[in-house]
Amino acid sequence: MSLYFTIPFLMLLAIFQGTAAPQIRVASGHPDLLLVAILSWELVHARGEGYVWAFVGGLIQDLISGGPFGASILGYLAVALVADRVGGGLYRDRLALPVMVALIGTLAYHAVYLLTIRFFGWPLDLADALFRVALPSALVNALLAPIMARLMLALHRRVTPPGVPW
Repeated sequence: MSLYFTIPFLMLLAIFQGTAAPQIRVASGHPDLLLVAILSWELVHARGEGYVWAFVGGLIQDLISGGPFGASILGYLAVALVADRVGGGLYRDRLALPVMVALIGTLAYHAVYLLTIRFFGWPLDLADALFRVALPSALVNALLAPIMARLMLALHRRVTPPGVPW
């Protein structure tokens, strides 16, 4: 997909992620639409664009957040890697795959993010952060993943010209 569309789209998701998403809480976890969009696009498209989305989205997220620079980039790259390795290109109207990848991807994102901020010397209780934030966020993202995957599949069908099978 063209970066002329991708960058503004990811900017909108990152702005929403930094402003409105923290207000939506489910048992101290909140949805991460940027994460779910990255993994959904990699599941649907599976040509490595999920890594580009992860880098650009993480860069935007790091620029607007108060965390250490690079933590979101590394976390979202972990999400793209999980989506690519677990089910890249397999998603075609399946329900279980986006849910499973969202659970694993969210836990991978939080593990990488928390280890990165811990590496930079921020005081942090890893067990508390994983159980009170990462697990509820993984459940919320798993609920959003099938919806986002359907939207990304529709977008993929709209913007990708039909290919010639060789």
